[in-house]
Amino acid sequence: MKGACALSTWPCRTTPFHGLKCKQHDGLVELVGIAEDCACFAQQFCWCAHCSQRLQPLPGVAPSTIGRMRARRRAEFVAGRLCAIQSLKSLNSPATAPAEGPDRAPVWPDNIIGSITHSGHWALSIAAGRQHYSGIGVDLEEQLSAQSAAEIRAQVFSEWERQRFGIDVDASLTGLAFSAKESLFKALYPITRQHFGFHAAHIVDKPRNGFMQLRLDVDLDPQFRKGRQFDVQYDYFGDRLLTWILVGKTRTNTSHTNDR
Repeated sequence: MKGACALSTWPCRTTPFHGLKCKQHDGLVELVGIAEDCACFAQQFCWCAHCSQRLQPLPGVAPSTIGRMRARRRAEFVAGRLCAIQSLKSLNSPATAPAEGPDRAPVWPDNIIGSITHSGHWALSIAAGRQHYSGIGVDLEEQLSAQSAAEIRAQVFSEWERQRFGIDVDASLTGLAFSAKESLFKALYPITRQHFGFHAAHIVDKPRNGFMQLRLDVDLDPQFRKGRQFDVQYDYFGDRLLTWILVGKTRTNTSHTNDR
């Protein structure tokens, strides 16, 4: 097709996630069984002039909101919200795109908790009913080169972590720690409304088999205090890394300890 970009279809119909069962659903990729009681959808997108012309209005989002965005931001915003809409439909919730709050975080319906992420040409959303989880965080990142990892290592790892895992932590663990801590922030910020950095939590032990744990090193509020521990799951596809955290309504999937 004349004028089309390198992405021959929009949305993409590939299923690149290695460790997760995927299926096509209304033109999006559904990640089946990513977590109990959750709905998760991914979509590939592009921000070239050809694809930008094909963007459709989003239910619940004023056209002027999208019109003020630059091409790339507009494309990733629309793709992420389309994933969120499909997640909401799967949960039998009204298919309206989550609005963008003053802090740019998505505003979900009162009975839904969710998270949206995008990286490169991919967007993804996870959502669930609030009766199941109090927080959800998801993050999608490009896998780091050795040089990029070296540049952010001190930002990502605390001094304790660098001593625990070695001064020159490899690129894979650096990227995983970066993404996992981003997911933790996205899961806890909507609950606590507290900003915190990468050194607010540390990796408990080396990740393995798509699973790792983070432990808080600060008090965020009476519910989330130093020592609270969180399960992190992760998966790779192509040159991307996906991490996600589910904060349960009870402590069935978290633990609390003051020991490192």
